[in-house]
Amino acid sequence: MYDCDLTENSSGGTAVLLEERPPEVRQDKVRDLRRLIREGRYRVSDRLEEVVDTLMRLYGG
Repeated sequence: MYDCDLTENSSGGTAVLLEERPPEVRQDKVRDLRRLIREGRYRVSDRLEEVVDTLMRLYGG
């Protein structure tokens, strides 16, 4: 998703800045994953590296 922000630049004109926002948290997906973890049907260790990579990409680092 993208977010827009209007600012004035040094010459007095207006510039539009676009920046990517992290995706919204899907509460239904979070609930489903928590249930699968409780039931032993989803192994967090198998996905941990992918989650860390995604967080680093979204929030820098």
